[in-house]
Amino acid sequence: MNAIEDSTNPNILDAAAGHVWQLNAGSPTEEVWVTVNAVLVGGVWQAKAIAPARAIQLKSVDGSMNEYYTASVSAGGTISWGAAVISVTSAGNATLAGSATITGPITASTATITGQISASGNSSTLKAPTVQKITATGTYTTALNARAIWVRIVGGGGGGLSAGAAAAGEGGGSGAYSEKLIAVPVTTYAVTIGAGGAGGNPGVNGGASAFGSVITSVGGGAGAVAGPAAGGAGGTAGTGGDLNIAGNPGGGSGTASVGANGGSSVFGGAGIASSAAPAGNATANSGSGGGGAGNSGTGGNGADGVCIVIEYY
Repeated sequence: MNAIEDSTNPNILDAAAGHVWQLNAGSPTEEVWVTVNAVLVGGVWQAKAIAPARAIQLKSVDGSMNEYYTASVSAGGTISWGAAVISVTSAGNATLAGSATITGPITASTATITGQISASGNSSTLKAPTVQKITATGTYTTALNARAIWVRIVGGGGGGLSAGAAAAGEGGGSGAYSEKLIAVPVTTYAVTIGAGGAGGNPGVNGGASAFGSVITSVGGGAGAVAGPAAGGAGGTAGTGGDLNIAGNPGGGSGTASVGANGGSSVFGGAGIASSAAPAGNATANSGSGGGGAGNSGTGGNGADGVCIVIEYY
């Protein structure tokens, strides 16, 4: 390794103080070292004084930059640089061996952190999770730079029963619910949103929702037999989620002419029962069941399902 020195101003490039060194000049393995309190003597790094030493290495073979540090050593003592405290590849990817204290703004789309970061400045430019609410069948495209997504999905709710004169109608059941954290999402997913069942005599079952081939949540059952009878069944537990929960059944019709409420999904919004008047429809895109009607009233419609995707960066 050769020392680079400015003969006109030794304070700029002073090999004796251990400032700039060059290895294999003009070759594919050329390196430049910038050092403080470190000189090369017979191929061995030595300290010039009792103090810490530091060095930056620039490598042509892979375009990387590495920074080294060693605690205080005696004057003339041998320096063993060890592992770099900071390494930066030619692509700009950095590895930090220790902790970092950041006092300025932080802007990051992706980061891998194995140590500690203490930030006292403005870190508001770190991107917060974003939420996509999908209410119709279609294609979900994973957000740019999203590292993971949390999917919450529910099937369609069943329709409530329209009962005849002096009869009672049951409520429709809610759709099943599933949720899953997808740590490595693909680019797109086909999404199916289960339709809510219409109220009627009998009511119509709710349809199943699905997130690609990953999750399926089954729709709820409808009110079907004039009471007194049990309400429409909740959707059976779906598949593929980290959590799969069956839907809630609709209310059973108790006494003549009195309908029953629909089953409520995890998002709430079940249809309300009625006597004679039309029963309540479930809240839109809740996956809840429609209310049952009594005494010739019209059963309420179940709600379509919904898929909510939370995107993490």
